[in-house]
Amino acid sequence: MNSSNYTTINGINVPEGMYPAWSLTEDEKNKSLKNKSLFCSNVRPSTFFKLTGRINHNIIQGNLQHINSNDFHRNIVGIYTYFSDFQERKPVYFTFDNITLYRLLEILPEEPLSFILQRIDSPRIIQDNRAFMIMPFGKEELNDFYFKSIKGFLNTELNISIYRADDFNGNDIIVETIYNQIEISEFIICETTYDNKNVFYELGYASALNKEILTIQNEKISNNFFFDRAHIRTITYNLDEIDIFHDRLRKSVIAIRDKVMSQNT
Repeated sequence: MNSSNYTTINGINVPEGMYPAWSLTEDEKNKSLKNKSLFCSNVRPSTFFKLTGRINHNIIQGNLQHINSNDFHRNIVGIYTYFSDFQERKPVYFTFDNITLYRLLEILPEEPLSFILQRIDSPRIIQDNRAFMIMPFGKEELNDFYFKSIKGFLNTELNISIYRADDFNGNDIIVETIYNQIEISEFIICETTYDNKNVFYELGYASALNKEILTIQNEKISNNFFFDRAHIRTITYNLDEIDIFHDRLRKSVIAIRDKVMSQNT
């Protein structure tokens, strides 16, 4: 398979139509939960998964290919831990985004083998120095503002990594991915200058989780704050006065962190 048949998902090159998949044992799952770390975040995926169907909201079906193979599994191969553990009736788990966990329920003797996976609920882990950006896409000026004045600033000045929905494009095998990113973030920044249904939906989800949210608005375009979101910390910005915005952003983020710290002590 040549490079033209590959795509990038979350920074990982995978065959088109497939997704990176990490396999975990019960011990590896429990260790990650105990350490409050992402699942398999420091290792490359061991397999690729092709979604072939959904049995219901929580159960999916698909084919599995080991990264060292050129084809889907057609037989159970004992050298792979996920096969040997499954045969010994030990729990086997897979994750496609290092956050959401699926348990292997069954392997159907089809051609190729069909893997039945069930999503399981696991404790959510808040990642230090991680934030999520909710904003509309497609506006060049707004994208430049995000990359230069928010993402770059937070990383350089406060050692915070911030992500947004298009960082995870293509990973639609689990529609929960974006919402999981919201869940594990320390806080949320939401750009509310423009009316955008996706922004409002993600903002509502973050609010329902009682996440710490900072809304920002371009003062030259809109001052229409949400009447029922008055308790959310809000700052305005002017693209011609970025230093002022940076000062407000820094103080707001520090205030949010101080609040969270006081609640946890």
